[in-house]
Amino acid sequence: MSWLIYISFLIYITYTIVSVIKAKRIPDNLSDTYYLWPNSKWIFPAILISASITMAPAWWQYAQENNCEYLLFTMGIGIGMVSLIPDYKTNLWKFLTHIICAYTAGFAAALFLFLTNWIVIISAAIVALCIWLPFDKNRKTTFEFWLEFIVLSSLYTLLMFNL
Repeated sequence: MSWLIYISFLIYITYTIVSVIKAKRIPDNLSDTYYLWPNSKWIFPAILISASITMAPAWWQYAQENNCEYLLFTMGIGIGMVSLIPDYKTNLWKFLTHIICAYTAGFAAALFLFLTNWIVIISAAIVALCIWLPFDKNRKTTFEFWLEFIVLSSLYTLLMFNL
């Protein structure tokens, strides 16, 4: 079962790298990558759902060991809603729902990391800052992307090394 976390990570990192290359810049956040594929609106939701489903067994096992199942449920609902409403720039209702669910999922993941192994998220933040500050010219607009990167890379690191 632990091999699923590697598949999930491969899905996430491949999509992120391909999106950055296609955009020729670092996007403002991962949700903005939805708009990079105008003829294939299914790519962003499919990536989000497949990466989440393949991560779920490893995260569930680790969450049970640390009594944090409620955070897994919260993040799952948040990611599910984000994948159901990827076109968040079309109207206010979609925007608010998407943003609230994305931040809820991110907050749940960050809280999970702080409660179970806070050193991982601190290490990932330091690595991301070392990449972000010298190389990213659009620091003000890509802040959300780097927050997402920190939380997701921390989560993958924690799960890969603890299973």
